[in-house]
Amino acid sequence: MERASRLSIHYDTGMFSPLQLQPRAAASLLFMGWTRWLADHATPFPSILRDYRVSFPVVGFRLRYLSPFGFFDGNHFDLTTYTRLLRDRTMLETTAEIRSDDTSVALVSFLSRCLLLDGSESLTGVPGTFPDSFSALFTKEEQPEAWSPGHFSKSLKSLTRDRTPVLESIFHLTVNRHLCEVADQWCFVDIPGHLCAARETMIEKCGTEYPIVRDGLRRPLRSVEFRLTRPLFLLDSATITTSSYIDGDELSFVHHISGPDGAARAAAIETLEYR
Repeated sequence: MERASRLSIHYDTGMFSPLQLQPRAAASLLFMGWTRWLADHATPFPSILRDYRVSFPVVGFRLRYLSPFGFFDGNHFDLTTYTRLLRDRTMLETTAEIRSDDTSVALVSFLSRCLLLDGSESLTGVPGTFPDSFSALFTKEEQPEAWSPGHFSKSLKSLTRDRTPVLESIFHLTVNRHLCEVADQWCFVDIPGHLCAARETMIEKCGTEYPIVRDGLRRPLRSVEFRLTRPLFLLDSATITTSSYIDGDELSFVHHISGPDGAARAAAIETLEYR
């Protein structure tokens, strides 16, 4: 049996834009739902790092908006969160549904890799398999043998293959400490905000020639998805290369994030709601 954890949160204006629930707020709610699941069904998050010597660097994230929902459409959110161990106990997946009364607002999930900590204060380690002592905290149903890795790479190729981007631009970012977590590396919760900043900066600089691209400021997001390949650390500089693609009424933005050495750190797709 897969066990759920439920959490109710009264939201505030900082969690919304004029269009919808902010994607960074959805990521933060997911993180809170996951830590609540751990406390309800396993053990609190700090004790996992301290006692089990494992950590969970996030390698993938997906957010799908399910219904139009603005600040005045409700009063609170109810989260229902599930967590599973996957791929022979080398990965962990957490999914949360965000609801407000009878409205299903969004479905959000992250995929993380097992990191076996070496005991240093910097929380460094090596990829591995979750130890038996930690895996025993999960039910059999929460450790399925079959698992599909998703279709992000296929979606990225399908979106960019044989298409010329309408606009391209570069956005620069420095990973200051307010964007980091306890290991002083970037926190996945803030990455949707970086994507929004890159998209909005591109539109402000270049979008006047293309009215449909200007819709990137007016139309709500339908989905946000990214894959992380390598982390960024405190005071690292990063470059986000953003391209916009149009297919009929569909408007999408593809982001490639590179580090100070020019190597790839992440790729992302933002897709806007249809007109």
